[in-house]
Amino acid sequence: MTPPNRPQEGAVLAWGLIALALLSVAWGGYFHVNRIAEQQGRLSLVLDAAAYGAATEQARTLNLLAYINRAQLGHQLALGHLLTLATWDRAAQTQSGQARRANPPVHLVAMMFGPAQGLAYTQARSAGDNQQALEQAFHAHQRLIQDVLALAQEQLVEGLPQRRQAIIQATLDGSLPDWPAQAIRWQFEQDDWPQFLLLQSGQAQWQSGLVHLVSLYGFLSPRDYEARSYPGVDRRCPLRQHRLRRAGRTEFDRSGRWHSNDTQSMHMVRSNRWIGCYFR
Repeated sequence: MTPPNRPQEGAVLAWGLIALALLSVAWGGYFHVNRIAEQQGRLSLVLDAAAYGAATEQARTLNLLAYINRAQLGHQLALGHLLTLATWDRAAQTQSGQARRANPPVHLVAMMFGPAQGLAYTQARSAGDNQQALEQAFHAHQRLIQDVLALAQEQLVEGLPQRRQAIIQATLDGSLPDWPAQAIRWQFEQDDWPQFLLLQSGQAQWQSGLVHLVSLYGFLSPRDYEARSYPGVDRRCPLRQHRLRRAGRTEFDRSGRWHSNDTQSMHMVRSNRWIGCYFR
């Protein structure tokens, strides 16, 4: 018998091999694309974490700067109190010297302005000299403001770019240890930190804040007082009275320097035939 003629025998195997090859290529491409997508997602998460870490460091720096500003205002307020105490102490020493010299006599002050004023004038004799202690405390607060707090602010502001960069680099190195170092290159395209800090600086608002703080303390309010004697001290000046005036101010100028002054003076009614009534 003659075997049948089968010229197409084995063609299915060839097509199967071609299909298998195409399937292998497709599977490899899918695996490669899937791996790239996975790496992109991983890189996106790492970059978000790095950016969040840098932003958190900047927010903490701003919070710390705000607390330092509050501390500076507190020390400024302490300077105002110390300077006021110093001027009070100096005024008490001056009044003590006048009382010892009887210029004017204690009984004259009590007779003209009442026993309370006479008692206050008498007690001024016991005033001590506290100028050195107050001056030392004043300079201690100034050193804290200028040498400690101001230096801390300067270091925080100048060191923030380096700290942000270190946080970003540490996040990338710790989260992508299997990536080669040359595969990750980054840089800041725009850094508005200096301009932002300048715009948000409290340099233009510190005066209003300090004014508000000063208004909360009556000790720093104007110290003006006037006591008047009984009327009719001079028949030629029936409407005028002797006056005992106390004046005191604690203020600060635009540069933040404190000024304090306390004075007390007696104004006696006098008169003559040429100029009439006047105070001396």
